[in-house]
Amino acid sequence: MKGYKLLGITFILCILIFFATGWSFLKNNDSDISSLVIHSLGIHSLGCIENDDAVNVTGNRVISIELKKGDKVKFTYDSDVKKGSLKIQLNGSKNEVIEDFPINTSGAKELTMDKDVSGDLSVELENFVGSYKIYGDEIK
Repeated sequence: MKGYKLLGITFILCILIFFATGWSFLKNNDSDISSLVIHSLGIHSLGCIENDDAVNVTGNRVISIELKKGDKVKFTYDSDVKKGSLKIQLNGSKNEVIEDFPINTSGAKELTMDKDVSGDLSVELENFVGSYKIYGDEIK
């Protein structure tokens, strides 16, 4: 009888762990646990664009963003261009450039929106060889 009770408790704990972590190990996506932790700290992830080993890539990667006047956003970036060109920008709805992020460096920028923004975070690549990452987090 004790064996069944222990087995039942173990099963329930496993199910609770799966739900608490968002089944991250089954989806092979490590960001779910960190997103859960970050969200509980009052930070809302806007998303990320990254590629650690791009070889001769041409194209665009885009994340749509909706921000309100007064929202505070932190962008963390890192890039290493070995060949080709890379452009990382935050653009507004009418393709106006709100922020241009530096290339071949790493760092972070915090921005406070001075107006409502319905735009995108974009990475433009042309014959690109190297790596890049940019993460956007809304800070409450």
